[in-house]
Amino acid sequence: MENKYKNETSIFPENTPLAMCYVPFQTYDTTYAENTALEKGTIFPELYFPFLGGEAENDDVRL
Repeated sequence: MENKYKNETSIFPENTPLAMCYVPFQTYDTTYAENTALEKGTIFPELYFPFLGGEAENDDVRL
């Protein structure tokens, strides 16, 4: 079956089934210093998403 939604920049295999959950491997580049990691709750800068209160702002339309 031809995949008409093929994404040329995808890191997933070409025949990845729809509606299947895939999580890419995390790459370990840099880490926070110990004291900074304790403040932020993670040693990985890629995983630091501070909660700023309220709803996240995006272009999604909610019904």
